[in-house]
Amino acid sequence: MRVLYALEWDVTSIGGVQTHVKYLAYYMRKLEDVNVLILTKSHKKIAYDTYIKAVTVDPIIPIEGIVIPPNPLKIKEILKEERPDVIHAHHAFTSTSLLCLSFAEKLNIHRVLTNHSITIGYDYEVIWNFVSRTALSAYKYYISKAEAIISVSQAANRFIKPFTSRTSTKIVIPNGVDVYRFQPPKKEALEPNILFVGRLVHRKGPHVLIKAFKEVVTEFPEAKLFIVGEGYMKPYLAYLAGKLNLKDKIRFLGSIPDNLLPKIYREAVLVTIPSLYSESFCIVAIEALASGRPVVASNTGGLPEVVENDVCGFLVQPGNAKSLAGYISIILSDHKLHLKLARNARKIAEQKYSWENITSKVYQVYESLLW
Repeated sequence: MRVLYALEWDVTSIGGVQTHVKYLAYYMRKLEDVNVLILTKSHKKIAYDTYIKAVTVDPIIPIEGIVIPPNPLKIKEILKEERPDVIHAHHAFTSTSLLCLSFAEKLNIHRVLTNHSITIGYDYEVIWNFVSRTALSAYKYYISKAEAIISVSQAANRFIKPFTSRTSTKIVIPNGVDVYRFQPPKKEALEPNILFVGRLVHRKGPHVLIKAFKEVVTEFPEAKLFIVGEGYMKPYLAYLAGKLNLKDKIRFLGSIPDNLLPKIYREAVLVTIPSLYSESFCIVAIEALASGRPVVASNTGGLPEVVENDVCGFLVQPGNAKSLAGYISIILSDHKLHLKLARNARKIAEQKYSWENITSKVYQVYESLLW
């Protein structure tokens, strides 16, 4: 079986879609009868890992950016030359994925699309039914060419449904996590370190977390907050930390090398995901679970499907700093509860989100189209 993965971004770059495709390609290649090729858009030469076979398509003008489409003639040429059995496009609202679906249909190649995203008001189906037929009808035209639609969560599935063909197969297969890389610590950390991993943008809610952390420190003055990531809110967050007298309690680690991330998780007592909206799944959540870290997350988007309340963590209302602080404090104050949540977190990651499990489910989708 020859499978071509199409996505907008270079898989060596940082991002949830890129991480998903990189691991899926790696584990799919482990299957005896599968050959994988990755197609992405870039006008730069990219140094890929040896296990990745990839081709790049130049944008129509030599500028990087999601709004600049790839050269369609080059995509058509690659598909004709490679003749994959299945094209699996990733991210439903990017030009590289949609053009690949369109050309694949013309070349009679089977087509799968994974939707990784949602937006504000994603569950208002009546509104999106109207929008998909009017303002965003072009997206519906291309998305409906997919024979099978995979969504990373039920939330993502509800959002994409108005854009799909009635005859397409629709299935939820979540993101996966490398349970061998991300493992619990051999010995629990003594320091009450709290961790945030993600882009420093409004929808991720880091400002809410800093306000919540101010309350946590009043009860646990030895607590520290580690923030991993970059984004336009970083200067404001640094200002907010100073204003709340938390400069010596909060460490902004910036972007860290991928190989150091498992260690960062293991050194934390718990992980926070204070997202405000548009969180279709959140790979950080399952990396935390695999690391045996309890998670305090917002009850929004796909997060409640991953973070089981009072099983592997707690869910709070988005934007509620007081509630966020309360549940962080509950975990910090109750060692037995922390151990229970930590054990459950690792068990859930192994049973539901290992890449072997996810790859098997995706492979079954391919089989359903071919045989």
